Amino acid sequence: MKSRKIKFILKFTIIVFVILLWGSYTFVTIRSNDKTYCSTEVPFNETALLLGTSKYMDNGKVNQFFTKRCIAAEELWKREKLKKGSTTILVGIGQVPHEKTGLHF
Repeated sequence: MKSRKIKFILKFTIIVFVILLWGSYTFVTIRSNDKTYCSTEVPFNETALLLGTSKYMDNGKVNQFFTKRCIAAEELWKREKLKKGSTTILVGIGQVPHEKTGLHF
């Protein structure tokens, strides 16, 4: 009897957890759908958030995600998609000069 009750509680807990996880994912996806972009074809904004990554991979090679994100930031800047004077490009890494663009991230 006690074993059946424990199994029921465990199954119920797992089902509730999965529903909450799926619900959270769906909520965030729907709410952020019009606020995220996968290219530099974006509307004018005051601020841009460029997600950071390490410059080098574990094997010592240059991380292509880093290079492409730096180039995307440069394209946003050149296309004047960001407000001049108060432009902020937030990057999750330290101050590293990018060799192709010359920008400091």
